Amino acid sequence: KMKKHQICLKDVPDDLYQDLKRVKELDGRSMSSIIREGSRLLVNQMTQQLSETRKKRNTRMDMVGF
Repeated sequence: KMKKHQICLKDVPDDLYQDLKRVKELDGRSMSSIIREGSRLLVNQMTQQLSETRKKRNTRMDMVGF
């Protein structure tokens, strides 16, 4: 069973909140679902960026023989 946590979002700018409401109306999902999906996308993007940075660093190190 996956452990779940509750978080409280504070100080969400009105423009972002309005955008989330529009997505909710168009998509029919809950805001929690939309926020979870956005969080997963961000985590995946950051993980990819870190991986690319490591690859580039390792390639440069291999090129100069360190």
